Amino acid sequence: MLDRAVTPPRPPRLRRPPGAALAAAAALLGALPAGAHAWSTPTPIDQAVRTAPVTVGGDAAGNAFAVLAGAGGDVPLLLAERPATNPPPGGAPLTWTGSEPMPGGIPEFTTSSPSVDAVAAAGGGEGSGAIAVRNRDGAGNLMTLLLRDPGRRFADPITVAGTKLGRLGEPVLAMSAAGTTVLAFTASRNGSRRVTAAGRLTGNRLGGTRTLSAAGAGTPAAAVGPGERAFVAWARGTRLEVSRFDADVRPLKAVTLGRALRGTPVAAAGSAAGAVVAWVGADRTVRAARRAASGRFGPARVVAPAGPGLRRLIAAIDPAGLATLAWLEGTGAATSLAVATLRPGAAPRVTRPASGAGLGPPGIAGRPSGGAVLAWAAPAGWSSVRSDAKGVFQTVAVVDPGAPAWRERPFVLAGPASRVDVLWIEPTADRPGAQTLTESSEVDQPSG
Repeated sequence: MLDRAVTPPRPPRLRRPPGAALAAAAALLGALPAGAHAWSTPTPIDQAVRTAPVTVGGDAAGNAFAVLAGAGGDVPLLLAERPATNPPPGGAPLTWTGSEPMPGGIPEFTTSSPSVDAVAAAGGGEGSGAIAVRNRDGAGNLMTLLLRDPGRRFADPITVAGTKLGRLGEPVLAMSAAGTTVLAFTASRNGSRRVTAAGRLTGNRLGGTRTLSAAGAGTPAAAVGPGERAFVAWARGTRLEVSRFDADVRPLKAVTLGRALRGTPVAAAGSAAGAVVAWVGADRTVRAARRAASGRFGPARVVAPAGPGLRRLIAAIDPAGLATLAWLEGTGAATSLAVATLRPGAAPRVTRPASGAGLGPPGIAGRPSGGAVLAWAAPAGWSSVRSDAKGVFQTVAVVDPGAPAWRERPFVLAGPASRVDVLWIEPTADRPGAQTLTESSEVDQPSG
């Protein structure tokens, strides 16, 4: 698969003492021009977790939550939360609470980490959220979904699919600010792999699981765009296909958007102002199609010319409809992180903010104040760059110096206002085998 990349393991990096972190941050700030951003000293959220499964979700108001697996085999799947308002007694807004076992009444399927091998999360407006959990189950898998509407706690898991569908792929979740939710995944049985999905409007019951594709489909991407209309896209052979959902979150017949390279990664993003789906075309160019407010997709456009080893494609879109794509290309010292900005009605603009060996896959989020923020692992440390409302990217900043030991995609949150957060996993000092989920944040600083 094109979106798979093997990175040589690096020696563990233990958390530096606070004094060293502050000294490093001071040295970094002294080298930056006036008006640069200042990242906070990294803060641990939980110091007794594993590297997988783990995921983070959040909304533009700053509400966030993390799903974590305890470091011990008898420690359940955990939920940590960061409320933007109404914090618990003694807490403060935008401060993480302690981790607690995930809600659920069937321990082997919902709270026992050994059987859980994949999770996904998505945040909507006013603290709403969704968590998808895939569990190992004999000859197949069990897929469950936990939902939270504004002002409520996560409800107990809903069973979405079980062993009758065979082997289930990793869950893909999308949730709008208004709470419209779609969950998509592949289901393989008797050598046939198809894309399946279920969705719901906020406050409603989850709809039934529907098969969207013919056999031979790849990993899907999902998004919710204007008018609360969701869609799921995937590659099948040399075609990029998409199924749009109606106003009741029921899937429509799949259509072909364009030709695709076999095994292409697919990315999608949506907001109330627009939606986009991106993939690698049969000619190895990066392509994208926008979805109009009417619900129809426009023609596929070439975003970037053909490049070697395109992989780890991701997408984000801001409240004004400015879309941002990012991906890795090349190998070894010739590896680069490419970023494309797609303004409505304008030609795509491609930049490469990082290059060289040792780059990890990027994470991305659309900023509520406009533009996007990206983060990735690099030999110099966890790094980040943000764009403004016009899609102009600023100088790359080092979030946390030192070579990251965990080379997978970091988690990126944006909001409230101009605040952005980067979260990652690193080894826990003095606790062999345990990992720490760590967060650092920054807020726009005035120039001058």
